[in-house]
Amino acid sequence: MHEVIESRNPARPDEIVWRGEATIEVLDAAVRRARKAAPAWARRPESERVALLECWREVTASRAEELAQLITREMGKTLDESRAEARLLGEKVAVTL
Repeated sequence: MHEVIESRNPARPDEIVWRGEATIEVLDAAVRRARKAAPAWARRPESERVALLECWREVTASRAEELAQLITREMGKTLDESRAEARLLGEKVAVTL
């Protein structure tokens, strides 16, 4: 189902992050599920969709430092860059709303 691959932090080659790489079949299944879910999402009242996205934004904001640490470990970015990226995630959702 998933092939497990290693990803080395470019800044610290000794740090290894193990992650799964999805196969075409896994990606196709995810797309099928998303397409199946889309009509139900569209039928939800706008206020409910907004509330769910605001909740997601709050969760990501509350875990921004954790996200920044993960970004740094896997991508080798500086922690400041990763913190900015994690913060921008919530800002992008806010702009969308």
